[in-house]
Amino acid sequence: MLLVLGLFTRLAGILLAIDMVVATVLVHLAAGLWVGEGGYEFVAVLAAAALALALTGAGRFSLDGAFLRGRVPAWLS
Repeated sequence: MLLVLGLFTRLAGILLAIDMVVATVLVHLAAGLWVGEGGYEFVAVLAAAALALALTGAGRFSLDGAFLRGRVPAWLS
């Protein structure tokens, strides 16, 4: 929900990327690469997208940009 609203995007992206890495290691790694056999292909794409959001932030049209700019640490907004 935080990603949809654009609120605390970097924190939400970091947490989702960690979640996807854990899902890859604990569930999907043994099944191989392809998602058709239960592999980690889609989970790896989700982790990469979440990490990209965590590194770039939400942008100026987000709630982070509108309300939190200058009020929270830069790594969080």
